[in-house]
Amino acid sequence: ADLDKLHKQVQEHFVKNQGDAVHDIIKVKTLLYAYMLRMDVPASMADDLHTVLEHAPALISGLLNISLDQRFVTSTCNIVEFSQMLTQAIWFHDSNPVLRQVPHLTDRQFRALSKAKLVFSTTSLLKDLEADKKAELLKDLSEAEARDVENVIKNIPEVDVKVKWEVEDEEGIYE
Repeated sequence: ADLDKLHKQVQEHFVKNQGDAVHDIIKVKTLLYAYMLRMDVPASMADDLHTVLEHAPALISGLLNISLDQRFVTSTCNIVEFSQMLTQAIWFHDSNPVLRQVPHLTDRQFRALSKAKLVFSTTSLLKDLEADKKAELLKDLSEAEARDVENVIKNIPEVDVKVKWEVEDEEGIYE
């Protein structure tokens, strides 16, 4: 019953595959979708989700090895991307992948950001947000949760990378 309810919640995101007729495959797929969409998983299925997530790295590593051995470039890239998304619990093409890493922020906060036409590609933009706008964004959080958000944002480093390509002894190269 819980699986059916959860499946109905994630079904709109499902991509149909040949194995989807097998109950165990549908269960694992439903659990993974719910996890990556950050949905609440019923307590009766929490152990199953934990088992899936515990074994996922080894399975993904096996997929990656096979894909690399066969030189399947697109599949290899997709496996690496999926591995990152699963590790970070981020859905495909999420509009706020950076902010999804900040604890306690939920879809409600992301909708508020969207409604206020505030789009953040980095946490530094959230760090620099005016105090009243930040307070409005975090109003549904407890004091401890708001402190957690502030601490995480404050401790995420800002890194600027500049790249320069050159050839050694380039001055001595003549055509």
